[in-house]
Amino acid sequence: MPTLILRMAALMHVAVATASSSSVRRRGAFDIGSGAIKLLVGDVDVGQQHRVVQTYFGEERPCAFGADFLKSPDGVLSSAIQDHGLSTLRALKQIGDELGCQEYAAVATAVFRKANNGEAFLHDAVKGTLGVRNCVIVSQELEAQLGHATAVAVSGVDAKDCVAWDSGGGSFQISRLGASSSSSSSSSSLDMYMGAFGSGLAHKVRSLSMHSPPPPSAVPLTPLPASRHVLCRPSWRRCAGCRRAAPHP
Repeated sequence: MPTLILRMAALMHVAVATASSSSVRRRGAFDIGSGAIKLLVGDVDVGQQHRVVQTYFGEERPCAFGADFLKSPDGVLSSAIQDHGLSTLRALKQIGDELGCQEYAAVATAVFRKANNGEAFLHDAVKGTLGVRNCVIVSQELEAQLGHATAVAVSGVDAKDCVAWDSGGGSFQISRLGASSSSSSSSSSLDMYMGAFGSGLAHKVRSLSMHSPPPPSAVPLTPLPASRHVLCRPSWRRCAGCRRAAPHP
């Protein structure tokens, strides 16, 4: 498996590390999901366990692979969505090239595990046409691990106190460290609940009202400002059409 796309994108959020210029590589990480395609660009110190030195660009663009798959009578992705996906990937890769990316890697998730031609699309479009050879379909278990590692890295919360909810366009995962675990987000140390998008639990949690009064038997909770629980957008995270230049390595 590749360097797990910049240590599987989770470590793109790790604190800045000191690095010598000779060991730094500028890398682009693609997350090809069921509802969107994301690209993250940053410098990685390959001499320090692939720690991220600096991030320069992050963008997400919608691409409804999952919705297209659900409409398919034979379980395949249509030519139209494949063309749109390739066009979106090509446009994002061009940005990465302009920022001086030397290496790329990509992960694909739920819909590509299900679609009969999901693997073929990645082989032909991503590996073949775009030349991103490090492209893998990750298991849902690995998605849960990455979700937990990312939540810990971004929030700064101790791993043992962190519960991660990762709800994508085709699946969702809830993960936390097991009672006897240390601080690792490996599969052996995590308690994980994994389900499909739209399944019972995901639907119930998503539809919960945060303003409903507690039932009579419940102990009232002291409300806290929502801002206490919402993470600030990282400085490198840019909306579509907004980008900043990065110096070439």
